[in-house]
Amino acid sequence: MASLVTRIRRQALHEAIPFALPLGLCVAFLITGASGNALVNLALQLLAVALLLVCVWSRRLRPLPEVSRYFSVLAVLFVGLVALQLLPLPASIRRGLPGGQEVANAFQLIGAEMGLTPISLTPTESFAAITMLLIPLGLLVFSSKLAWSALTKRLVPVLAGVGLLSFALGIAQVGAPGSGFYFYENTNVGLPVGFFANANHQACFLAMVIPFCFVGARRAQGNVPLRRRVEALAGVYVVAALVLCFGIVFTGSFAGFGLMAIAVTAGVLIFQPDLLRRRLFLIAAPVAAGITLTVLMVTSDDLLSLIGGGEDGRSLNRGDIWATTFRMIGDYWLTGSGLGSFPDIYRLYEDPEVLTNTYVNHAHNDYLEFWVETGVAGLLLLGLALAALVNLTLFAWQRPIIQPGTAMKRAAVVALWLPVLHSLVDYPLRTPAIALFASLCIAVIVANPAKTTRSAVRRPQSETPAADAMSQTVEI
Repeated sequence: MASLVTRIRRQALHEAIPFALPLGLCVAFLITGASGNALVNLALQLLAVALLLVCVWSRRLRPLPEVSRYFSVLAVLFVGLVALQLLPLPASIRRGLPGGQEVANAFQLIGAEMGLTPISLTPTESFAAITMLLIPLGLLVFSSKLAWSALTKRLVPVLAGVGLLSFALGIAQVGAPGSGFYFYENTNVGLPVGFFANANHQACFLAMVIPFCFVGARRAQGNVPLRRRVEALAGVYVVAALVLCFGIVFTGSFAGFGLMAIAVTAGVLIFQPDLLRRRLFLIAAPVAAGITLTVLMVTSDDLLSLIGGGEDGRSLNRGDIWATTFRMIGDYWLTGSGLGSFPDIYRLYEDPEVLTNTYVNHAHNDYLEFWVETGVAGLLLLGLALAALVNLTLFAWQRPIIQPGTAMKRAAVVALWLPVLHSLVDYPLRTPAIALFASLCIAVIVANPAKTTRSAVRRPQSETPAADAMSQTVEI
């Protein structure tokens, strides 16, 4: 009897995971559109710790894939780097490091003796920033240990649904800008931000969903026995992708336009992989998408001010912020100023003659900001992560499309690249919702669709060939 109850519990858990993961993702996307909600972040961090503990102690979950271990090791190394920045150093050593003289002058100004001092100029912010890594790391480790079917079975409709809901919310926000449809106090009022606080991040999220819509269309198209029904379903996913494109245009995000061009181009190649054999399309499509992205990113400040203008008529744009950031890099390139210190350090480098009434909290280029805060060691870790991403991209797009899971992996690769590219002009991965989406994409890429669960192996055959035909689907 006890063994029967145990088996029933295990079966119930096995059946619940495919529903629990999408439901959890929906809730997470709804409440993590900005990084400033301390209570939500704390709750997610505790949940991430719980997921990590489950992954360590549970024997029911699969071993962590080797590639996923690589990203986990990078995360651990990154935590170690920040821990070194928080390590108190003797005054004699700290004075010789970047920012050391300024720290010594501060102690002298208040008449105190400089004692043990960390490299980070803002240790509290550094510790708080590193705890945010727990959220995507917990989802990455947990998702990577799930079976392929549990991870991806309902992922496409969930992502498409969340994207469409965010688009619909954006329409409501523009239709009634003074209403309570905005989730955050500090937001782009008058713009369709959806579940986010920033219209650029809404555009990035919608672009990340588009490749998965084309996967849904291809998956429906591959269900041969149910031709009429699935042709309609494929059409629904294509229409969803078009609606999301309209949502991106509606945000007015010029970087989002470039991301949309890449997402749609890749989505078409996922839906109709035979186009890859046509040399003209193979060359023209990425070139056109790349040119569009580059032009829009470079000229976006001339088309739209980054964060508004000052009372003196001056406009603070990316070029101004990047010029100041490069001066900061000149001083902190070796050891960094400490994770999370950018806003405070930036104040010290602003030119008093060109000050505006705007507040710069990020460099609007995450790679430059990361270099300022973590130094050469952080830049090296970033290079290793990008090298791994390139390797995963080649792996996914060199796989034959007929292999199980290839289309889903290609969509995940494309979706993962979008915030990576967007980080050249913004900070999308600092938004928990997009960071969670990116970690989920990594889990999909490294998962092994060839491994079949025991329930699938033991599945009894239908009594008639017609019934078997009705149950056939193509795993992509």
